[in-house]
Amino acid sequence: MKITYEVVVDVRKTRELDWVTWMTDHHMPSICRVANVSDAMLIKSDEQETPEYARFRVLYLFNDKESLDDYLENHAKEFRAEHEEAFGGDFKVSRHIGILMKWLETRP
Repeated sequence: MKITYEVVVDVRKTRELDWVTWMTDHHMPSICRVANVSDAMLIKSDEQETPEYARFRVLYLFNDKESLDDYLENHAKEFRAEHEEAFGGDFKVSRHIGILMKWLETRP
């Protein structure tokens, strides 16, 4: 059973381009290398943006609950500290875990 791990990040707009570049070139690939992640996506939210912050959703699809638990217990603290060091004070974050009930691909 696949598990979703969603990180919602509001990034100060003055740091948005730097943050997106850092996430796509460094942070997300690093997490995928150490965790049992089958897919990862960076999504810019089209809602809840404010004049000061842009909202992004980072979605990781873990192959099972054990893989997510391993990531959270053995790697998350280091990655969170790295994120804080790079962008501290310029973001707000929340995290959400879910169970993927159905993945429907409509086209090959």
